Amino acid sequence: MHLATSTVELIAAVLVWGFDFDVPMDSGLNVNKFEVSVAFEPLPFRCCIKPQSAAKADPIRNNFASYQPLFDKLRRDL
Repeated sequence: MHLATSTVELIAAVLVWGFDFDVPMDSGLNVNKFEVSVAFEPLPFRCCIKPQSAAKADPIRNNFASYQPLFDKLRRDL
């Protein structure tokens, strides 16, 4: 399996494990309308992403905090 595919699958699994995704009824989401460019892209819509529980939120926050110096360095290098 390719590295990029494995990475995307791992990220998707972690997101589904740790977060609840909700699309409000008034979000403007229409699954039949796309923006056509190089690839088909859904039109912008509102959504709500929340941690599933405090037990899952804590490790996510801790891991994010541990990578903060790297994120800061990458921002400076932009």
